Amino acid sequence: MIADDRAAIRDLMRRAFGSHEAPLGAQRWEWLFGAPADDAPVHYLVADAGERLAGQYAGIPVRMQHRGERTSGLTMVDMATDPDYEHQGVYTALAREIYAASAPDAPIVFGFPNPTAAPFHYGRFDWVELHPFPFLARPLANVGRALRETLPGLAPAGGALDALLSPVRLFERTLAAVGKLGAASVQPLERFSAWTDELWMELSPALGTCVVRDADYLNWRFYASPYSYRRFALHRQGSPVGFAVSTFCPTRFGKLCYLMELMAPAHDRAGARLLLAQACLDATREGASMICTVATRRHPHRRAMLQTGFLPAPKRVRGHMSFGVRRNGEDATPNDLFHIDDWYLSGADRDTF
Repeated sequence: MIADDRAAIRDLMRRAFGSHEAPLGAQRWEWLFGAPADDAPVHYLVADAGERLAGQYAGIPVRMQHRGERTSGLTMVDMATDPDYEHQGVYTALAREIYAASAPDAPIVFGFPNPTAAPFHYGRFDWVELHPFPFLARPLANVGRALRETLPGLAPAGGALDALLSPVRLFERTLAAVGKLGAASVQPLERFSAWTDELWMELSPALGTCVVRDADYLNWRFYASPYSYRRFALHRQGSPVGFAVSTFCPTRFGKLCYLMELMAPAHDRAGARLLLAQACLDATREGASMICTVATRRHPHRRAMLQTGFLPAPKRVRGHMSFGVRRNGEDATPNDLFHIDDWYLSGADRDTF
């Protein structure tokens, strides 16, 4: 891949996915591939058909931990084939070549294949899909309004649900107010720094297989990114000790809020609930009808999420969502790699928002 390919790559993505990449296409590309999270080489292959590209296959290097040791991984993104070159082996050839080339420096490959790509990954490329997809969701007190605008026939049911959720919203406001009066508070987060590294070192031994979430990674993920995020810091005795990050996404069912990351000291359950209350209140004020998150059982505060109303999404909701892993090369150890409960995953692992 060379700089001259960038215009052709954007053209390929438009042909393959329509307006999928607009309006952040160029900015997102530079963030992912121009200055990736790790200093390791980006693995990016294109199939040149002369006047245009027939396809591409790309992976971003990430620092990981597995079985208590540091290792390297590759998260796969932006796989695409030009519609005119489908069913000609382009996708398969690129995948096999990139796995062979990356095996020496990336023993773990993972990603979130979409419904089109999933059959190839799990059927041809030796990926293993990990079940169930750890998607949690919680309705907010804006469901009635969202349904009135999208599915008017269900507006009465939405209004009833809003009434049921009002006491929960009052509890969250009370919790936030009590936190401000006590030793804890939630404030806007300006930057991840040394305290984040200390938090990571405390939590990481219990998180299993995951991407390293130190200050360098989090600043790349939530500040260098072209996407817009809300960042909150949990303060105790005047110093930050935890954080939460959220973002918003419009859908045909109204605005959704995604809780991208929530990390606090494992013993600080009250602080985690305070961060969750702040994220839910902020999402409600912004008109979101639902707040969603990705949280495996390894998450130190998954119980706090469940206690504050987050529930595993029904299968019909998460049916199109997929997380898969590939043992890349002979040096990769399969132990604890193909079980979803041995992974720590969050929204930060996805590149789509």
